Amino acid sequence: MSELTVRRVVVACDAVCEFGAAIERATQLAAHWHASLHGVFLEDPGLREAAALPFVRQLTLPTGTHQSFEVADVEELCRGLAGRARQALADAAGRLGLDFTFAVAEAETAETGLAEGDQDLLILQATARPFAGELRLPSRWSRVPYRAARPVLLLRGDRSAGRAVVLLYDPASRAAQASLAAAAEMALLNQRRLVVLAKPEADAAALRGAIAELSPALAAQARIETLSDLGAVSEARLAELGTALLVIDATAGDGEAGALERLVDRARADVLLMR
Repeated sequence: MSELTVRRVVVACDAVCEFGAAIERATQLAAHWHASLHGVFLEDPGLREAAALPFVRQLTLPTGTHQSFEVADVEELCRGLAGRARQALADAAGRLGLDFTFAVAEAETAETGLAEGDQDLLILQATARPFAGELRLPSRWSRVPYRAARPVLLLRGDRSAGRAVVLLYDPASRAAQASLAAAAEMALLNQRRLVVLAKPEADAAALRGAIAELSPALAAQARIETLSDLGAVSEARLAELGTALLVIDATAGDGEAGALERLVDRARADVLLMR
């Protein structure tokens, strides 16, 4: 089994998601793989359209006062957030001695490019920042992980929580070996235990041998279990295993995007979607 190779790490930001953790993780992984680093800030035209509506007002809490909210206000806000994202990427890259590129793009252009482009790893922050209390607006990036042609790392959980990288392994799928290599690599990188939940037709001895090609020590302590329906693994089971990162072969359920999204939601941890 060959090691995981990543040539480019792309971190996606927008006005909705907290992007600090995603930028930190992207720079760390780019340094690990000696990969190029690129940041993209997504401008959402929906915000401009909303600001242009005559009845839209800006509410100030906790006073309850309101004032006009114009297109110019949205554009200024987006410029400020894009500047913060670029500076955060520059700071993180500088600490590790990395070069980087950064771009601001409109939603449709960015979504299409990242879904169909040749980036090797896309990193997204899957949780949104609170707005006006507990309101969390959906990110325009939220659909990209399920349409992208490349691997996507969704940051959803607390990195300090969990002690295992859990792989859902289907030996018949197109990305089976790439998924196994990625799971092993991430377990080694973060000093975590590797747990493989495999379909019954998988050969456990061959699996352990493939892991041993990368790391005999990782193979010696890896846990391999049989699970007939990988898509039905429960939230409770993933929590019981101490899942810090769930690695899913996203090619195994082609045409079942809804099922994949439900599985991601159950993880309550970071998720790596492999292609």
